[in-house]
Amino acid sequence: MLVMEHRSPSEPAPSPLPGIVRLAAAPPLSPRRALLLLVGFFGLWLAFQVGTGVLLAIGLAASGWLPPGPWPRALEELLRAAGFVTSGLGLMAATGSLLATLGAVAVLVPHGGPSLAAMGLRCERGWWREGLVGLALGPLLFALILAVELACGWATVTPQRWEGLRLLFGLLTFTAVAVSEEVVARGFLLQVLGRAWGPAVAVIGSSVVFGLLHVANPHASGLAVVGVTAAGLVFAWAYLATGRLWLPIAFHLSWNFAQGPLFGFPVSGLPSGGLLAVQVSGPVWATGGAFGPEAGLLGVGATLLAAALIAAWRRPDASALATSAVLLGAGAGLSFLLVLVTRPLLGA
Repeated sequence: MLVMEHRSPSEPAPSPLPGIVRLAAAPPLSPRRALLLLVGFFGLWLAFQVGTGVLLAIGLAASGWLPPGPWPRALEELLRAAGFVTSGLGLMAATGSLLATLGAVAVLVPHGGPSLAAMGLRCERGWWREGLVGLALGPLLFALILAVELACGWATVTPQRWEGLRLLFGLLTFTAVAVSEEVVARGFLLQVLGRAWGPAVAVIGSSVVFGLLHVANPHASGLAVVGVTAAGLVFAWAYLATGRLWLPIAFHLSWNFAQGPLFGFPVSGLPSGGLLAVQVSGPVWATGGAFGPEAGLLGVGATLLAAALIAAWRRPDASALATSAVLLGAGAGLSFLLVLVTRPLLGA
C-alpha cells in the first residue's frame, strides 16, 4: 500500500539525491546499447582477470614459489598457506583484479561507457569528508558485532601477535579490492543500468550482481548471497546519497579491513589473520559462521545501521551530529579492540 506524503504549499519539496541527479544528467542509453556495454564489460573484465592471473602464476613458477602440481590447485594452496589477503601474494592478486577493472572501463569509454570521472571519482568539494565517514564506519560496526557476539556467548577471542607488515598488506589489498568492486558494481554496472532503465533497476540489479559475484567464495550459501546483496544495497545508497564513489569505496575498504585484519573475522569466506582470532560458536543465521558476519543477521543489521547513519549524515540539520557520532564510535571501537588485544599483557 502506498502512503502519500502531505506537504503544505509553503513547505519545500525534498531535494533529489545527488546520485539520482547525476544519473539524470548523464547521456541516456538505449536498452540495446546498455546490454552491449554490459556484455562487453564483463567479457573484457573476465579476459583481463584471466590474463593477470596467468601472468601471476607464470611469475610465481619462474621464481620457484609455486609448488608442483596442476597450476590452479598449486596456486590455491600457495595463497592459502601465505594467508592470502594479508600477504604480498594477496596484494598482487588484488592489484591484478584492479588493473583488469580499470582496463575494461578504459576500453569502453569511447563506446559510451562511463569514465571514472563520470562515476564521481573527482576531487570535488567535500569528497574527503565522505572518505573520512566511510573509513570510520567499519571499526564502529565490527566492534558492535563482536560485542554482541561476546555478550551472547557466541564467540571467543584470542589475541594474535602484532605484524605490521601483514596489516599493511591487508590494508593495501583491501584498498585495491574496494576500488575494483565499487568501480564494477556502483560505477560501471549501476550507472549503465541507471542510464537505460532508471535508478530503481540500477540499484537492485547492481546489488544482486554484486551478491552473485561472491557465490563461488568459500563457505558461501544462500544466506551469504542475500547478506552480500544487502551490503550492496547500502553501498548503492552511499553512492546515491553523495553522487560519488568516495563514500562507498571508503566504507567498503573499512568494512573489509575492520572485519578481517583488525577484528579477525573471515572476509566473505576468506581467512584474514587479524589482530584477534575469533572462534564463532553461535547460530549461523545470526553470526554468519565461517563465511563471516555478512552471512548472518548481525552483519545485515550492521549494514542497516550504516544506512541510517549515512541518511542522518546527509541531512544538513543532523550532519555535524552524525559525523561526530560516527567518528566517536570508531574511536570507541578501536579502543575496544585495543583492550582485547592487550588483555594478556595486562594480566586480565
